[in-house]
Amino acid sequence: MIILIADDENLVRIYLKKIIKDMNIEDSIILEAKNGKELVSICQNYQPDLAFVDIKMPVLNGLDAIRNVKSDCPDTNWILLTGFSEFEYAIDAISLGVKEYLLKPVEVDAMVEIINHTKEHLKQKKLDYNHYFELQVTSLFNAYGMPCEEEKLKLSKDQQYFAFLFTESRFFKNKESSLLYRTILPNLHQWLSTWNTSQDQSALFCNSSGTLCLVIRSTDTQAARIRNYLGKLLPDLGSQDSVTVFYCQSTKGIKSLIAKCDTLQDDLPLGICLKKCAIYPSRDLERIKEIPYISEGISLITGLAESYCDKDEIRYNRYLEKMINNEPLQLIFNKFQKPILDYTYQTLGLSSSNTDSYAVFCEKLKNQAHAMYRQNPVTSTNLADRIKEYIQLNYANDVSIISLADTFNITPTYLSKVFHEKNGVKLIDYVSDVRILNAKRIMCENPDILIKDVTLLVGYFSTRHFTNVFLKNVGIYPSEFQKRIKK
Repeated sequence: MIILIADDENLVRIYLKKIIKDMNIEDSIILEAKNGKELVSICQNYQPDLAFVDIKMPVLNGLDAIRNVKSDCPDTNWILLTGFSEFEYAIDAISLGVKEYLLKPVEVDAMVEIINHTKEHLKQKKLDYNHYFELQVTSLFNAYGMPCEEEKLKLSKDQQYFAFLFTESRFFKNKESSLLYRTILPNLHQWLSTWNTSQDQSALFCNSSGTLCLVIRSTDTQAARIRNYLGKLLPDLGSQDSVTVFYCQSTKGIKSLIAKCDTLQDDLPLGICLKKCAIYPSRDLERIKEIPYISEGISLITGLAESYCDKDEIRYNRYLEKMINNEPLQLIFNKFQKPILDYTYQTLGLSSSNTDSYAVFCEKLKNQAHAMYRQNPVTSTNLADRIKEYIQLNYANDVSIISLADTFNITPTYLSKVFHEKNGVKLIDYVSDVRILNAKRIMCENPDILIKDVTLLVGYFSTRHFTNVFLKNVGIYPSEFQKRIKK
């Protein structure tokens, strides 16, 4: 919180500053001005959250100073300090948006109450703004609903956009095995709630492919803090053989970042060539992509792993046949032996061995083919149908990819893949379709219902968000839809 004390009396400034310091406000900055001219200069550079301003000051009085900087500091909470209580000052102050007075000598309890009230207001304001940011970013990344409002997302000169994509090296089938969603996600949520300042925003969500993404709008310094936090969090939680994080950045706006993330998403399978429990810039995957035959080789390995998890023995054996005596793949194996063995053996449930030759590797894969039936069978078709039925019944509740994956004991990545393959539509788009269909039904049954009530009944928490999704799906605004019903 930035607090300004503007008073020409030095003893008053010292007294008020002591009150503030005794409150031990985290990340607080206290600024001082001896006259109205200094107040104007400080406000033009810092935009304080809270300002205690003496009415009677030399050079420029307090009210005139506030009037001069009102447009530069629209969100500042102005508190007048005065020994005068004439009506003329009150009228002038009200016109400037000043809502509170503190009469000198200032009482400690009154000042503490104002500061605490401002703290709570700023906290809620930050949460609301960050929630709106998260809605916009999630919508933009998944290409639905809300348009990009440039005035909301416009970068200042010292800010950038960063994206972190989290991957697990195994195709986990149950939530007990998934470290990423069982442990890392809750820890990250909790840390982010205290991390960002009023100038930073963060969005934590799953993209349409089921990959966990963290997008932040901040400075290089703050992004480095997140990388350091993740660098400590991964090994502390025992993720040495599962979770890997990749990141990219953009100084050209959110749309540029989305394009970079799309490329990074396509390249994520190449991450099995890298050491786990680490954080890598996107350029590391770009370098791996330049290796001859690397994409084809990794596609064979990941395809074999997927077919094993899907219990598709025919597809599994086809991949295996292509891998046996495959000289280019053998060269890639020799170059990235340990991470490839870790990834494949962990996915197939084989005992770890970092020294197996390529021939031994292929032989073990061949012998493991029958083991895919030992676990309880998972039928992708039935699973996709069950997910659709669940969404149709629970569309008003949390049916995000993460929530659904937890409900069905599978990872978001696998859920997204199965649903899209079976239904030919992204899960996120299907949820929107179901919600908008029910919104239309509700408005037909009750044409006079408030749009904000419809928003909540179909599972949205922002009327603006619901309106934009409705407009995209139906082609008209909800209010226009209601008018047509009444006609």
